[in-house]
Amino acid sequence: KWGHGIAGEVCATGALRNVADAYESAAFDRSSDEKTGYRTRAVLAVPMRNAEGAVIGVMQAINKIGGIPEVFSEEDERLLISAASLGSH
Repeated sequence: KWGHGIAGEVCATGALRNVADAYESAAFDRSSDEKTGYRTRAVLAVPMRNAEGAVIGVMQAINKIGGIPEVFSEEDERLLISAASLGSH
């Protein structure tokens, strides 16, 4: 939903969000975690744009595994931006 949650915020603003702890973000919607018992920690969300540059969706990664600390790096940002550009054209 546009403007709701971290992904919605990315849709509305067109800006990348790299959140180390989702529960510290006012934009994070905990309802899915509460329903499933899952614990979202790190969130990386990037806009998907069409050929004209309009935001048409969001690609999101959650809970990086293997980093210390387990947060998304600038390299992860570049990789997800590349994947999102391929997926949106």
